[in-house]
Amino acid sequence: MLRLCSIFLLTNLVFSANFAFGQSTEQVFVSEKELIHNLKYLGQLSRYTAVDGANSYGSMGATIGLGMSDHSHNAKDRFLTDDSQGTDQSKMRLPKFWMIKGLSVPINFGFIGGYDSNTGIYYAGGHIQWSVFEHFQLPSIAIRGDHSEVFGVQETKIQQSSLKLVSSYGFLRYFEIFGSIGQTQNSVSTKINKIQNNTPIYSFIQNEADQEFRFESQGRAQGYGLKVVVLPPFLAMSAEVQSDQLGNETFTARMQLGL
Repeated sequence: MLRLCSIFLLTNLVFSANFAFGQSTEQVFVSEKELIHNLKYLGQLSRYTAVDGANSYGSMGATIGLGMSDHSHNAKDRFLTDDSQGTDQSKMRLPKFWMIKGLSVPINFGFIGGYDSNTGIYYAGGHIQWSVFEHFQLPSIAIRGDHSEVFGVQETKIQQSSLKLVSSYGFLRYFEIFGSIGQTQNSVSTKINKIQNNTPIYSFIQNEADQEFRFESQGRAQGYGLKVVVLPPFLAMSAEVQSDQLGNETFTARMQLGL
């Protein structure tokens, strides 16, 4: 399990695709561009998904929830798809737990934890949100800052930070739509070796010693979602779609209990 996720994204995908095309694994070479594609996917696994609107909870308000995030990579390179088995390996589902608490001032704190038993990946993140405008029958506006990290990939550090403008509007008592837009920064650093399974893999590495490879990206990210109150006033369901300028998307759904 130690290198499961690294091998999954940085080597095995290459082997699977080339078997599908009838090529020998001894002829497989991964370029620096292809490695960056995989690191971009790893980076977006740390995307923070609050699945929440712009309203403040107040000192007595809180919510807990259980759900799942579906991460998909906008992969156009054949090595990111295992055609031999007919499965797209550029997707991953990550179960998550949410907890959000309000203060006496219009500020909310949130925490998200997640774990995937198939890969051994852990996810942890938190946010702080300031509701700058709240008014009856008008959209609410808030500013949210968040930071999250992914653990469990050996010798690999994955983290993301973002600052977003959030807006939401409730209607018909049971529904609330919300959206966000802002800037996000991803950082992935990993150690790689030219040789994997006694076979040369990374064509751009000149020697066989472990080398640290770091990828950073920043840009615009946006999201939109819907909250439906199932059993007033406590039980609700929420869903949100987030995307970035690269076309990567994360769909998140959760069941939540308001306190």
